[in-house]
Amino acid sequence: MALGKCPECAGAVSTTATSCPHCGNTKFQVPSGRFVKQRCRQCLGAKYNPVDYGGKGEACPKCSGTGEQPVAEVKDLRDGSLHVPPDVWGHGGC
Repeated sequence: MALGKCPECAGAVSTTATSCPHCGNTKFQVPSGRFVKQRCRQCLGAKYNPVDYGGKGEACPKCSGTGEQPVAEVKDLRDGSLHVPPDVWGHGGC
């Protein structure tokens, strides 16, 4: 269990804690302003429309045929780490 500093009160808080034991702060993650490319959730990176009933080979409407989507990265204020939250895709990133 790693310890970091609470951005609200500067008290020691575990990087796995959901709230600060000193002040009750729960806002540990903020947008970093950066985006990372992730595989498109709709076409799973295949670049074509998975619901292409006409068989026309249309590009995926979600990613415009690139197979990737930009996802906002977040910064954990307790330890400064950057990551993509698992709830972006829902169900823990499955």
